[in-house]
Amino acid sequence: MAALPKRLLQLISLLESHECVSHKTPFCKHEKGCVINTVRGAIRGFLYGYGIKSSVSLILALAFGKAFRKPRVILEALGFSSLRFGAFLGLFNALYSSVLCSMRRIRKKEDGMNAFVAGGVAGSSLLVDSANQRKTLALYLSSRALEAVFNSGVSRSYWSSYKYGAVVLFCSLCSIVVYGYTFEPEILDGSYRRFLTSASSLKPNDLIAFGIWQEQYQKAHGFKVNPVDPLIHSLHRKAATKH
Repeated sequence: MAALPKRLLQLISLLESHECVSHKTPFCKHEKGCVINTVRGAIRGFLYGYGIKSSVSLILALAFGKAFRKPRVILEALGFSSLRFGAFLGLFNALYSSVLCSMRRIRKKEDGMNAFVAGGVAGSSLLVDSANQRKTLALYLSSRALEAVFNSGVSRSYWSSYKYGAVVLFCSLCSIVVYGYTFEPEILDGSYRRFLTSASSLKPNDLIAFGIWQEQYQKAHGFKVNPVDPLIHSLHRKAATKH
């Protein structure tokens, strides 16, 4: 077993010496060849993703006492979910590096288009992760992408930067989210909708009245009636039981 890492290093050194593997374009800034760089990026991404996901899950399980009440939570933190997230990051790095180097080789130049195409292809790696995790990551990256577009427009002088421009942008996005939560809740993810309900300062009776009004509004305006939020539904049942 002790000789295994040594043999792996010898194999990597042998691959690096091969002309096909060690080749890179004049535009590539990585030290080794494109193939070696892609493989290393994939391994690094997997280790980072798995390490971060499993560590966070373990810390949360210990902090909230779940690890003591249900020891199997520790195995779950180190299991399939963390492996899946690690595979997502590893595949993302591999696809991005390989497509970027391929674009450089095909187009024989380096510009923003290479990174744009490589990023688009690498985004398909999100299919490896779970459906719930995909929604969370997509929501986060959407806001980051919108910020990047805004900053890019400022740097290219397409529009001016204002002192409170970020605040105005945040307010605009909040107005869209609140509209969806109030009038068309089906356009929001269920977990995010439940978070907004829990974070609101409305009292139980107010939440029940809000849920009833929401359904009546949807029916009156021809929207597809969204199932009552689980939190509002549970409060409604408790109120009905008391009466």
